[in-house]
Amino acid sequence: MVLDERARHTSRATHTRERDGTRSLPHLRWGLTLALLAVPAWATSQDGSVGPASPVEFETFFDTLVPGLMEEVHAPGLVLSVVVGDSVYLVKGYGTADLARQQPVDAERHLFRVASITKVFTATAIMQLVEAGQVRLDADVNEYLEAFHIEDPFEEPMTVRALLQHTSGIDDDYVDLVLDSPRDHSPLGEYFTNHVPTRARRPGRVMVYTNRAFMLLGHVIEAVSGMTYEAYIQSRILDPLGMTRSFLELPDSMDGLRARGSAFQDGRLVDVYLPDTNTRPSSDLLTTARDMTAFMRLFLNGGKAVGEAAPVLAPTTVEQMFTDCFRHHPLGTTGRCISFGFSTNDEWTAYSHGGNHPGYKSLMMLIPDRDLGVFWSYSGEDGRLHEPLRAAFVDRFGGGGGPAQNSIRPSFTASGDRTFVAAVPGRYRALRAYESLATIERLMLLLSPAEAAVVAAADGSVTIGERTMIPIDPRGPGGPAWGDPETGAALSFFRDQVDGRVYATLESQAWWRLAWHERNLTHLLWVGTLTTLIAGLLATGAGRLWSRRRKSEERPGPPSPAAASVTLAGCLWLVAILAFLVPTPPGQLDFALGLAPRFKFSLGAAWAAVGITVLACGISGWAWFQRRDGGPSQNPTRWLMLLACGGLALWARYWNIV
Repeated sequence: MVLDERARHTSRATHTRERDGTRSLPHLRWGLTLALLAVPAWATSQDGSVGPASPVEFETFFDTLVPGLMEEVHAPGLVLSVVVGDSVYLVKGYGTADLARQQPVDAERHLFRVASITKVFTATAIMQLVEAGQVRLDADVNEYLEAFHIEDPFEEPMTVRALLQHTSGIDDDYVDLVLDSPRDHSPLGEYFTNHVPTRARRPGRVMVYTNRAFMLLGHVIEAVSGMTYEAYIQSRILDPLGMTRSFLELPDSMDGLRARGSAFQDGRLVDVYLPDTNTRPSSDLLTTARDMTAFMRLFLNGGKAVGEAAPVLAPTTVEQMFTDCFRHHPLGTTGRCISFGFSTNDEWTAYSHGGNHPGYKSLMMLIPDRDLGVFWSYSGEDGRLHEPLRAAFVDRFGGGGGPAQNSIRPSFTASGDRTFVAAVPGRYRALRAYESLATIERLMLLLSPAEAAVVAAADGSVTIGERTMIPIDPRGPGGPAWGDPETGAALSFFRDQVDGRVYATLESQAWWRLAWHERNLTHLLWVGTLTTLIAGLLATGAGRLWSRRRKSEERPGPPSPAAASVTLAGCLWLVAILAFLVPTPPGQLDFALGLAPRFKFSLGAAWAAVGITVLACGISGWAWFQRRDGGPSQNPTRWLMLLACGGLALWARYWNIV
């Protein structure tokens, strides 16, 4: 069935009041503009408060925009909900929940995996423990760990607050995260004992989004409360809020209500589903659009639960979750609070969290200044639906203020800041690239497009990637900054006084400058040159041996131990490199799901190649010392091969292959 036909099967809208329309992708833009001109976005009541004139406007808005966006991104099913203050304005579904059964989405009953929105639940639990005096935000997280200890390579401790704000500097790691069955799920303490996190950067300096930080916070909840993470979230958050259709571990009886995750492959939609993971505190909640209205109202109403239940959070704690924030530069309009990302302008501040899981995409956004919350989740792999829908919603219902933006004020030239400007050009790598600098997952960066060039111009402007930024506020408390004339995004640089590395920050993004030997191009040339050299030397040796056999009736004698070991090392390196990189290197899911047989074979070949290379070095050196075999001048081919094998061993060590 074609997607636009699927989208006609919208489930019943349930609301106490309702909604309206805005901007879409190109082919929808004019129709949406006309729809917007027809109805005023906000009305002022007698008490002076600003809000939607009618809940019906919300429904008109989404009905106009959502079906077309779903078609653009090949999303078979979507649910959404809107709350204003303590009132539910809208709960609605679009499209199909199950492709095989062609079952229309029911926003009241169908479960969608909200992925990283789970982190807000984890943060809420941590803040409950802070209220109870059982956890301190500024405490070293090691104070709460039982079965393992995280090494401290830096003077600054890795605090609970840094984990909540994604400034901990912790390494991400996806090895063994995806399970074949919920029955394979292991306690967080047991998982971390076998996969102890490492710290890659000093805490509190740059914001780098990581799943592992919230997995670690989930273990803190278990260690402090004496309950499993799942039991704590259920009894302290889901039950008080009346979220009866929300699950971290889906019962078999509810699987029929799970909206099937999907992906668009080879011109058709296919089901995508990961049964379970070890990342529950970070990404595993399944819930309904109806249940999410209770969670959003929690934050818009000072932590109140539903009915007569005790408050889930104190009002001061809710306020702290919105105000205890980190931004890279004082001029930045975005940053990270207690789990929430924020975006601000002169009129309001929006707090949001997205979710990205194989087969599902989600977003929750709260605008407390407008008493407004919105949530949506859809099945699909294309995340491009979020931005046009979010921007249209904010334009229509934000009540003015425009997008988050700085006022760009060109105020200095390179003449006064030439030394600093000259220090920043180079190649930079984005720090949010799903990398682990301590495990084999580092290999994912090798063909990653996460590098960007930074170029400084004579007029003081700086270009990062394809964005040119003009200088603003050179003497402010955050140091020199550059701004995007179109969006107001603030770019800044700083040098770490400990390791000397230069960092670039652009709103919520961060990069670090690469030395020449860290660049992907350097490593691709390195491995390509050495692999080609080994292949050429092996081919040359095989050709000579074949030629000797044809010209001589006597069979050549066996090779010397030195020659045999060097040849074997070269062959093993060829096998290892080709198995890793051809046709493609392993990606994030390859590590999370468990390495495929060809990658495991390649790892074994690499380890064997390292062992044989070391053995060949010893045998060749000893033979040369004993004068039983020629040195580099007598056997240049063999020694060149040995040198190439050693170079590949160093390369493999850099990428944590061995």
